[in-house]
Amino acid sequence: AAKRAGLKKVVLPEKNRKDLDEVPKGILKGLKLEFVENIDDVIKHTLERYPSKVCTPGDKGVKIPDEELKIRQSQRFTPTIQ
Repeated sequence: AAKRAGLKKVVLPEKNRKDLDEVPKGILKGLKLEFVENIDDVIKHTLERYPSKVCTPGDKGVKIPDEELKIRQSQRFTPTIQ
């Protein structure tokens, strides 16, 4: 599925490494596989870098223009349980 979606990098649990024997080699060609043990590893392999500053209470944050804010709010997704 990752290859069909055009992904180049896939993050997988280390426990699943043994299951790669079942995947045809042609499918794995061109994919960079990163195996992770915990959420810290996931973050390391998926985010470009850690933030340089951690927000603290009292920070004003970034001002989003009103028009942009309206667009973002109109695109919010609220999942429902059926």
